Amino acid sequence: YYTITDEGADGGSKVEPRARGSKMGSRSHRVRDTLMGGPSREGLGPLSRVDSPITVCGDIHGQFYDPKELFKVGGDVPETNYLFMGDFVDRGFYNGETFLLLLALKVRYPDRITLIGGTTRSECLRKYGSVTVWCYCTEIFVYLSLSAIIDGKIFCVHGGLSPSIQTLDQIRTIDWKQEVPHDGPMCDLLWSDPEDTAGWGVSPRGAGYLLDSDVVAQFNAANDLDMTCRAHQLVMEGYKWHFNETVLTCALETFASLFPKYESLVYLLIALESLPRPEI
Repeated sequence: YYTITDEGADGGSKVEPRARGSKMGSRSHRVRDTLMGGPSREGLGPLSRVDSPITVCGDIHGQFYDPKELFKVGGDVPETNYLFMGDFVDRGFYNGETFLLLLALKVRYPDRITLIGGTTRSECLRKYGSVTVWCYCTEIFVYLSLSAIIDGKIFCVHGGLSPSIQTLDQIRTIDWKQEVPHDGPMCDLLWSDPEDTAGWGVSPRGAGYLLDSDVVAQFNAANDLDMTCRAHQLVMEGYKWHFNETVLTCALETFASLFPKYESLVYLLIALESLPRPEI
């Protein structure tokens, strides 16, 4: 099991590969309270603000042992700050347990771990035998930020951009505390992909858009950004640059499962370190 010392909890908090539904309920309520008004670095809103140094992570997809290996290499929380870009569940064997691990870390170290939303939702009905745990998870998902910005220069989002959004201020006005709609700016941020197309293109996913380098360049210029970091796609190399290194796709499940040297983690840390830091 994975043990986290949790002040104020009798006997500490434990996350193990067979978590009970009661654990999910108590933890989700505490995370909801943390997101709504606790000492969380991101606060409550569709666009979180975080500072470097921070390790940015792609999809986990219910692979419980992948983040544990990540912490061994990148450093445990709270020594290292982490940003997870959605899709914590789905596809893996330990969806609820993986989500519970991240929730426990969020409760214990609210200013050290940032979670933003993705496209997947946990299918807990089959595993736990009732809709109760599914409701717990859904309640948390709708409170997660849609995106984050690091040092005012690196835009982090699960999917991509939207033709309805030209500025970061427009993201801040989105009513994000809802289930992901089938279209619109919220949907686009979670479902869009970079592609060598002309401007905006129709996505084969049936949601979001395909977007080209000109779209990214215009968004970066309008918001004084250096790059976008996103997840949402499986890349066998562990990471993939797009559009002259202005967009980076990072796949946690790829390098945690298949690449023991964690190439994308190392590469991303180098990329973040090489960017100029704002003067204080």
